[in-house]
Amino acid sequence: MIVWRLMLASPRRIIIASLFILSGGILLFIEFVPSTLHIVITIMMIIGKSATTAAFTIIYIFSSEVYPTVVRNMGLGACSMASRIGSIISPYFAFLVAHSKILAFILMGSSMVTAGLLSLILPETHHQPLPETIQEMQIMNW
Repeated sequence: MIVWRLMLASPRRIIIASLFILSGGILLFIEFVPSTLHIVITIMMIIGKSATTAAFTIIYIFSSEVYPTVVRNMGLGACSMASRIGSIISPYFAFLVAHSKILAFILMGSSMVTAGLLSLILPETHHQPLPETIQEMQIMNW
C-alpha cells in the first residue's frame, strides 16, 4: 500500500533513489550498533529489507516506462536478466562473513547507495507520456 501511494504521488527516480539509499545506509550504519541491541538490529534489518523490496517493485514499473514501445519487451527482459545477476551472486556474500563480519554489510551497503545515486541519472517518467518510438525516447525530459 505504501509503494502504491508513493507511485501515485512522487517522481519515480526520486523514490527509487531514496529507497536504495535508505536500505544501503542502514546496511552501512548497522555495524555501528552494538551487537547486544538485538531488537534495534532486527528493526533496522526489516526496514532495510522493506526498502529494498519496495525499490525492486518500483523498478519493474519504471523500466517499462523508460523504454519506447518498439523495444519495451526486449528492454524489460534485458533489465530483468541483469537484475538476476544479483540473485546469482548473493549466496557468495555468506562466505564473506567467514573472513570479516562487516565486509558483507559494507559491500552491499555501498553498492546500494551507488545504485541509488546512479538512478538519479535516469529520466523521469511520472506523469509523462510513454515514448512510442526511439526518437521520442531521445527527447524525453531528463
